[in-house]
Amino acid sequence: MKLISISLHNFRKFKDLEINFKDGLTGFVGNNGTGKSTIFEAIGWVLYGSKASRTPRDQIKRQGAGKTDDCWVKLVFEMGGNIYEVFRIISGNSTDARVKVNGLISASSAKGVSLFLEKKLGMDYDSFYTSIMARQQELNALSDKIPSERKKSMMKMLKIDVLDEAIKKVREDRRNKERILDYMEKNLRDIDEISHTMEDYEEKLNEYLKSKEEIGKELEYLKKRMEDIYAIKKIEKEKADKFKKLEEKRKLLTERKRNKNFLLKEKLEEKREIEEKLEEYKRIKIYREEYEKYSMKKERLEKAKEIYYEKRNLEIEIEKTKKEMLEIDNSIEILEKKIEKEEELKREFENILKKLEEEKEILHQIEKNREGKIAEKEFVNERIMELNEKLNKIKEMGPESNCPTCGRPLAEKYEKIVGDFEEKISNLREEMKIKEEEIKKMDEDIEEKKKEINDFMEKRRKIEEEIFNYKIIRERIKNFAERRKEKDNFIKKGEGRLKEIGVIEFNEEEYKNIIEKVKELLPINNKIMLLENEIKRLPSIKRDINEIEEEVEHIENEIKICKEEMEKLDFNAERYEEIERKYEEIKNSFHEKREYFIRIEGKIEYMKKEIERIKDEIKEQKKQREEIKKIKREIMNLEMLAGDKDTGLLNNFKNYLISKIGPLLSYYASHFLSIFTGGKYKEIEIDENYNIMIYDQGEKFDLERFSGGEKDLANLSLRLSISQLITQRADISLNFIALDEIFGSQDTERRRNILNALAELKNQFQQIFLITHIEEIKDFMENIIKIYEDDEGISHAIVEDIPNIS
Repeated sequence: MKLISISLHNFRKFKDLEINFKDGLTGFVGNNGTGKSTIFEAIGWVLYGSKASRTPRDQIKRQGAGKTDDCWVKLVFEMGGNIYEVFRIISGNSTDARVKVNGLISASSAKGVSLFLEKKLGMDYDSFYTSIMARQQELNALSDKIPSERKKSMMKMLKIDVLDEAIKKVREDRRNKERILDYMEKNLRDIDEISHTMEDYEEKLNEYLKSKEEIGKELEYLKKRMEDIYAIKKIEKEKADKFKKLEEKRKLLTERKRNKNFLLKEKLEEKREIEEKLEEYKRIKIYREEYEKYSMKKERLEKAKEIYYEKRNLEIEIEKTKKEMLEIDNSIEILEKKIEKEEELKREFENILKKLEEEKEILHQIEKNREGKIAEKEFVNERIMELNEKLNKIKEMGPESNCPTCGRPLAEKYEKIVGDFEEKISNLREEMKIKEEEIKKMDEDIEEKKKEINDFMEKRRKIEEEIFNYKIIRERIKNFAERRKEKDNFIKKGEGRLKEIGVIEFNEEEYKNIIEKVKELLPINNKIMLLENEIKRLPSIKRDINEIEEEVEHIENEIKICKEEMEKLDFNAERYEEIERKYEEIKNSFHEKREYFIRIEGKIEYMKKEIERIKDEIKEQKKQREEIKKIKREIMNLEMLAGDKDTGLLNNFKNYLISKIGPLLSYYASHFLSIFTGGKYKEIEIDENYNIMIYDQGEKFDLERFSGGEKDLANLSLRLSISQLITQRADISLNFIALDEIFGSQDTERRRNILNALAELKNQFQQIFLITHIEEIKDFMENIIKIYEDDEGISHAIVEDIPNIS
């Protein structure tokens, strides 16, 4: 696998980046945190998806990118003579991906692409990343650990520890099957005992079938008897129903006759009372003409009285209204004198408003200037805190420490650096005091200005109250004017009405006499009217009497016919009741037998189901016995795979792999160490206890015997051999490797030794990528890619030219 190019858009700190990878030794140089390692993380993400990211999916997209902006990575590489183009994108809330092989799409969807590439590369993300990435902390960790811990780490890197998980799962599976086997054996039942129970059920079933046949015959007999009696009962019931209807009809007719006779009696009495009223009417009807004459006189005098009193009341109201108008004129004159100074007060109010706005604007400007001074003070304070933090960090580290950025010793520059920091802090504190005095003066100006504004606002409030009072007075003048207009209109209308009425005469004594006479004649007139209404009903009552007498005669004839039909029926109530009793007795007996018959049928069905259930249970018991045999065989097979402690095929295979790892790692590490040391050290050995030994002139020594630079080269050789072994197990050729910050705090000479040794690896790897923040390595690189961050926090990459040295 050889890298060709990579493109990033809104990935981590990169907005847009495109890199074309070259063969040979390439250095990725830049300050810490600029995104050097991010480029190789992007390779893992585009190949394997979110599981290859060190942060959650929602943090992959560049901070500062728009909500609708996409985030994507495109990687092009060559493998097995084929060109692969992998593209993965986050768009909105969804992730998508595709892979092309020689221009043709071979897989799509985020999950589909990851599975396709995992199969093609022959390794998962952990194996891939362990193969291509080597970090300084990993190199030191291997040599610094005790042998048992070193062995454990190597097993994990080489994925041999998965066999422990497999052995654990096999043993768990065996224990689960043993528990199932124990449960199944405890729940087995005796098949002979179950068969005996089934025989008992079959015997009971035969008894129930025999009882069912006998009861069925009894039901047939009872059903025949019930049908015979029901035929007789039906005939008698028809007679009973007819007799009942005739009896009810006779009762109704008798009741109707009684009601009609009672009504006839009432009508005859009513006729007699009306005839008496007719005689009285004839005696008093002469008084009606006299009542009508006095009523007409009363009506004429009431009209004259109404106009007379209207004229008198109107004259009184007109005189009263004229007096009220004089009072209103006096009130208007008094109020108009009170508002003569209104215009002068309004001009004064406008001047105060203008002055108030000017004072507020001055206050606003002072407050704005104060906010600026506060911001300047906070900035100075933050700068003091920042410098103090850096100064304290340098003091904690001491003069013998290395620079946290470049790794160089502070030495004689320590005192000068500390003095510069303290001088800057002192100057900033003086500047802080000046800012505080300026802010204090502005606070005093603000308080004085607020007091002046409050004085103006109090004057404005008092004038507003006076202007408001003038408005109330004007409203009162307006109300008085409207009331005067209403009074004037009333006088004009009243005088017009008086003119229209003119002279009117009215005799109060005559009016009283007429009223008394009408009251005297009113009861007699009312009685005459009542008698007239009663007399009008006499012809109608006579017709009602004749109709009732005819209806009574018709009802008597219908009663007679009804009695004759009842005698013809020959119906006997006692005989009908006896037939009903016998029918109910046989019917109840039939239902009892039928209910018993249904219960027998239920028992028969239950027995049949129980017999079938027992048959199924016998089959299930036989099936369980076969299943037990099968589980016992599976337990034996699982025990062969992974027995207790260290026995079993999987344990043997694991031990075999472990026994082969040491020699293989020794072989590959020796190859790399020989290249790095120019043949000085040709053999490195990892013994059975995972101790690291180096042969020097045919004699092996512990790693601690050698210098720091030689130890680093041995560690690097061991780490590269692990990568080589993983690659071989994946059955592919990874033609590139990335070494991330492998120098640590090493001196220049040790760095040079490692860089010279890496140049020898070009025969082993076509592409070697070195990730570091140390600028001095440029002289040893064939290609340089500079990674830097701009003022907005966005990272960029530029390819630097390497001068040819002839």
